[in-house]
Amino acid sequence: MLWTAVAAAQAPEVPSVDAGAGACWVSFSVTQDHKPVYNAKIHAEVRYGMVHKTDVEVGTNYEGKARVSGLPQKVRKAPLVFDVRKDGAATSVTHDPATNCHASLDVALPSS
Repeated sequence: MLWTAVAAAQAPEVPSVDAGAGACWVSFSVTQDHKPVYNAKIHAEVRYGMVHKTDVEVGTNYEGKARVSGLPQKVRKAPLVFDVRKDGAATSVTHDPATNCHASLDVALPSS
């Protein structure tokens, strides 16, 4: 039991941003040339309800991990488009919270 507590205390914190619009989330793992990418920026415009819109952006930790939470299950413009960029390398990934409310996405940035 002590080992579990020590391992949890040493686990790196995953940067997270909360869109404040629901209970869905997406976890990201960003790599480039099969290596984790530190401080890759993940951005999305979340449109939900009749007129609500929010922009979210988060950077990855040294393991290439980040999370966007608080996503609505029903978005106005589905699927959501997440733009991922770092040092001139960029890609986009899509996700529809209506089909998978709790998702994990692996994102490979193109080589620079």
